[in-house]
Amino acid sequence: VNGKKVVSKDVYEILKQKVYNGADLYISVDKGILQGFEELTGLRIIDSYEYNDSVNVKFSDVELDISKNCNMHMKSITAEVIAYDSDGNLFMSVNKYGKGHVLFVNAPVENQLIHTHNVFDNNMEIIYKTLFAKYIENNIVSSKDENVTFTYHPSDDGGYVVLLNHSDKQAAFSLNDNYKIEKVIYGDGAIICPYDACVLKLNMF
Repeated sequence: VNGKKVVSKDVYEILKQKVYNGADLYISVDKGILQGFEELTGLRIIDSYEYNDSVNVKFSDVELDISKNCNMHMKSITAEVIAYDSDGNLFMSVNKYGKGHVLFVNAPVENQLIHTHNVFDNNMEIIYKTLFAKYIENNIVSSKDENVTFTYHPSDDGGYVVLLNHSDKQAAFSLNDNYKIEKVIYGDGAIICPYDACVLKLNMF
């Protein structure tokens, strides 16, 4: 979320309705704000000011330095707070909105990721692993290799998964217990060669 015009009102209302009906929404914030912010996120903004700064956030034994262009001091009204930064300000939270949830990060994380070379060498993925833990556990595909990404494409006759290995080493992966491989369209059914892909047709048990 950045700027004065983040999203049109009609699209925003559709988005909120999807969340209210059961979808989950992720928001990270830079210099912008959303209408009805407190109702949606369960957070109340106490103060905000533009100032280039860096804060430290600790997750278990991992510490991250997060760059910020705008400081927003806020408190929880209905949201569950997951993490605070080193200044004691709320950094990460989850709020129930209707049947869905709003997952919030009080920093322009993606902006920092885009402008930092080899950023995941600094453990930045811990933010997403913490916030999206339940989603990761239910993933159709899992891999211990941080360089493996995948997309799932549902279809009328099952579904297709495309896995990419972004490293120069062979990578392994495994399927959720509810799925089985019907056909290997490209690559191998268990490993992905360096800088290569694997395309599988899946069925549910």
